[in-house]
Amino acid sequence: MVLSLSFVLALVGSAVGLIIGMVIYGDISEAIECPVGEIIGGGGGGGNITTTAPNTGTYGSDADGLYFEDNVQMDFQVASGILSNGVYQEGTSTLEDQGEVRFGSNLPQWNFLHDGDAGSNLVSINFWINGDIEGGPSYPVIDTLHCNFYDTTCVTYGFTVQGVNDDNGVLVYTQSGSLQFYVYNGGSNIFNAQWLDGAPPDDSNWHMITLVYDKSDSSGITCTDGSCSSFWVGAPTAFTISGQDAVSTLSVGTTHGCCGGVTENGFLVDDFTVWNGYTLTQTDIDDMWNSGVGSSAGATGESIELSSQVLHVTFDEGTGSPSSEGQVGAEQCQQAKDISWTVIGIIPVALFFSLFAIFSALGTGKQ
Repeated sequence: MVLSLSFVLALVGSAVGLIIGMVIYGDISEAIECPVGEIIGGGGGGGNITTTAPNTGTYGSDADGLYFEDNVQMDFQVASGILSNGVYQEGTSTLEDQGEVRFGSNLPQWNFLHDGDAGSNLVSINFWINGDIEGGPSYPVIDTLHCNFYDTTCVTYGFTVQGVNDDNGVLVYTQSGSLQFYVYNGGSNIFNAQWLDGAPPDDSNWHMITLVYDKSDSSGITCTDGSCSSFWVGAPTAFTISGQDAVSTLSVGTTHGCCGGVTENGFLVDDFTVWNGYTLTQTDIDDMWNSGVGSSAGATGESIELSSQVLHVTFDEGTGSPSSEGQVGAEQCQQAKDISWTVIGIIPVALFFSLFAIFSALGTGKQ
């Protein structure tokens, strides 16, 4: 069988078209990375995109962690932690959005942090951190005093929350290399202490921060990387009882929406635990520090007084709820790729018949 010149030319043309289409598709496919099985943020690979970090403490889902950027709820930016996964709290210092982790939406459940005789006078907090936490009171490391970014009626720490109530809550922040702990109650600063060892350095290593205090006499300890110092501010004084709610839920990496000239830094957080009614011992602290390797305070680690843990969040991959938006986006992305490949496959066939018709007509015209 002898093939006509028109057929051969059309076949060659369509083959060239197929090759060009495959090259173009390859470039497009490589440039577009669908978010299936992707972890957002640095230092990790594989896993689920999550919208919530479940609280395994006694508060349960009422204190689940939620991630916000510029006051809009977003997926967590999950990254490698000291123990499995942690979360990256985005800051504005590198022209990023202002990010924060909020635990729950029920304000009264965090009143025990600033109010005397609220459940128990014994409070312990322990968490791991990695990065630059210098930010002053405008950008605390943790607090229950922050205002929403767009809430122009809210002014915090030591002032009146206009139209709402007096300031009530706690504030942990770093300024000039000093890590500070403040308590506001009824609009007044009733207590403050500092970590005598200073703030953990921004050296790309994970550091453990511990705070233990007794509201009955304002005594307690502050620890950095398992090294602790006692504090006792002034004469033994009990925390007052304001009976007023915290300004906000317990949060990591917030903004107060005031006091310009300060930028918020981004940092990583892992294994965040709060106890109401328990004083961490030096043995507990040493066990969690674990010579710098780390060990969880929860049931998968040291199981430290689980019944008194009101909050314990690991941020581990698979413990959160898959993002429906992320799943839909991934499916739509993959569908777009499939459609592109189908189009690439149809083009050579259409090109063949078009070229064959053209070459046949040209051949006929020459006879």
